[in-house]
Amino acid sequence: MKHLVLLFFTCWPSLLWGQANVIELYQRSGQYYASDDFARFISTTDSLITQVRSPGLLLRMAVVQHRMGQDKIAIRYLKELSNLKACVEIDTFSAFDELKQRKGFGRIRKTFQQNCTPIHNSQLVFQLSDPKLIPEGIASHPTSGHFYIGSLAQNKVVKYHREEGEQNFTESGQDGLWSVLGMKVDPTGKELWLCSATGADPAHQDAGLFGFHLENGNLINKVLLPETTEPHLFNDLVFAGQKIILTDSDAGRIYEWVRGGQTVTELPTKTPLVYPNGIAIDLSQRFLFVADVLGIRQIDLQTKVEKKIRSKVPAHLNGIDGLYYFNRSLIAVQNAGQGRTRIVRFYLNKKMDTITKMEILQSHHPAFNLPTTGTIANGRFYYIVNSHLRNLEPDGSILRQEELEGTKIFKIDLQ
Repeated sequence: MKHLVLLFFTCWPSLLWGQANVIELYQRSGQYYASDDFARFISTTDSLITQVRSPGLLLRMAVVQHRMGQDKIAIRYLKELSNLKACVEIDTFSAFDELKQRKGFGRIRKTFQQNCTPIHNSQLVFQLSDPKLIPEGIASHPTSGHFYIGSLAQNKVVKYHREEGEQNFTESGQDGLWSVLGMKVDPTGKELWLCSATGADPAHQDAGLFGFHLENGNLINKVLLPETTEPHLFNDLVFAGQKIILTDSDAGRIYEWVRGGQTVTELPTKTPLVYPNGIAIDLSQRFLFVADVLGIRQIDLQTKVEKKIRSKVPAHLNGIDGLYYFNRSLIAVQNAGQGRTRIVRFYLNKKMDTITKMEILQSHHPAFNLPTTGTIANGRFYYIVNSHLRNLEPDGSILRQEELEGTKIFKIDLQ
């Protein structure tokens, strides 16, 4: 659930594609687009877009096809993009000025305007005082009313309660803690487990799983990866019986840790993952849901069968950070194109492998500054509104500090 380094979103690889291949294609696609090398852009992007129809790629393909005189193809891409309920401020694209007289463009323009109409279902719950926290992960206690917010910049966890206010749950760097990412309170309500990582030295990226007693903040255990030069970024986690399952975004893997074990072990996947991020699990703890650059994957932990989540309704499943299971649906914090973030609910069929309905719960809020993750408590979804993640440099320094404000937490009532 996080992006210490912001990536492009989208696409589903063949079995031979791996994380490095997909990211390289994205980089090349972006380079060709920026340099107006349209022929190479199309040939490269076709390799991605045939796999998953992501908003970013569809928009760029529309721009390039129009510039190459292929207006019918450009209109087709824009129509598909508008049907995905992506918000594109089409009137700001001078590249499409000549398309405005084309048949069908007016209808597409109207759909985009509807897509960009804000949907507001959120309420402010509380705001922390420190503008330099740069939060990424949040967890909640099911009964006490406590919230725990992790800091990327200060390597610590802050605790909040409406009657007690805010205080440090852990101190900066306590027990070797690095940047704090995804976290959750365990089912007993007595422990907080979190993912932590450091990317300050590109040649030596450490990652670990840390557990703390909620009663006093003392360390229960920390599980570190063996010394390696391979990049790692433990990102988010779920509980599955005596196991904790977590995503490693930079390595493109899923790991599991059994209580009492000395290290994590890889949970093999049949199809390579590309920057796995958000992770969720159903109440039976049988079906695991993993969001990566390519979409959402369902993994049956009993049979090991993997499925790409399909959708019967127009929807794109890319750009998802936080991912959560609730009443046979998935709640997602999603980048929806042009830097737009929204909170989306995907309703699932009985097999939980197909989306039957998509509902946008919140979009285009003026307070949004790269929302990242959330937590579900008592039928409400609480989420980080303003992470200011783009202001954080890999070395931990913070840019443009005058832009920062204290972390806001919003809530949405789930029906």
